[in-house]
Amino acid sequence: MTLVNRLIRTRQRLCGRMPKFALIGAFGTGVNVAIMTVLITWGVNYLIAALIATETTIVSNFLMQERFVFAGLGPLGRSKAIRFLHSFGFNNAETLARVPFLWLLVDKMGVASPLAQFGTLTVAFIMRYSFHSRVVYAPTAAAMDTLPTDTTGTREVAP
Repeated sequence: MTLVNRLIRTRQRLCGRMPKFALIGAFGTGVNVAIMTVLITWGVNYLIAALIATETTIVSNFLMQERFVFAGLGPLGRSKAIRFLHSFGFNNAETLARVPFLWLLVDKMGVASPLAQFGTLTVAFIMRYSFHSRVVYAPTAAAMDTLPTDTTGTREVAP
């Protein structure tokens, strides 16, 4: 199998994982909104509650994705620690980008904060999936360079 075919297969495997990624995301969104709602009922400011809920679900979603979505990528991927750092960093940057929209929806438009949190998380889903499939779980260049080469100079992977 040529390098191009291997990359196409890897991309198809990752795209085929979107439903599982979405299911974990939906579960995480439910947990996120539930944590946020409980914290708000305890008197925590909705923005602080949203951040606490998000940090909790960033970690739990990563662990579930590792086990149920992206398991078995083999030697072409990054280490678990690097994947976690990429995932955690991106999700925190995405959270910081979402907070102003959450504030706008709640304080200026009167949307209930758990509903606004649900909406902003849902909108961010495609960005999260794209980043994770293209960066966090993408084959490394170094790993791709170690694939065997056939006599024509194209990279081959044993079947």
